[in-house]
Amino acid sequence: MDTPERCGSWPARMRKAVWVWCRAWSRPNTGEKNWPRKSSWKSRNARAENGGRMRNMIQVILRKASSTMTSQQVARMAVVGLLLACIARSVMAADFFMGREIYEMHCESCHGAEGRSMEPGVPDFSSGDAMFQTDADLYSKIRDGTDTMPAYRGILTEAEVRNVIAYLRSLQK
Repeated sequence: MDTPERCGSWPARMRKAVWVWCRAWSRPNTGEKNWPRKSSWKSRNARAENGGRMRNMIQVILRKASSTMTSQQVARMAVVGLLLACIARSVMAADFFMGREIYEMHCESCHGAEGRSMEPGVPDFSSGDAMFQTDADLYSKIRDGTDTMPAYRGILTEAEVRNVIAYLRSLQK
């Protein structure tokens, strides 16, 4: 298959760029240096050194696409990029708020409101001292528990634990 399928109103260069990117991404590990042998895109850079480096491929696609796009197409892509950024931020915000609700339900009785511990030996998340732990360490402590803290394996899902960690990171001052 040497030509991409038609994709609605996409410009021909964009269809070709997506097709080449997909071909490079799905490159089989055959050991052949010249895969694909028959390429509709003759440039060595466009093939990203025979499909070997995805970063080079993406850079070439962006360079080729931007040189042939009209200012209206560039503006549309910018708007789409901004919308995607807003969606990503709202997803991150949802994680924070869900983490706060879970923290209030399961953790606040010992760790206190806003992360200030109420009991001796319990980490204080507002001071930042306990925040030197990695997310993986916090995740395993929440999931498996410690000597003084119960395990939440089976009580909280993986996503809920990650939401709590996102909330804990926000408490650091």
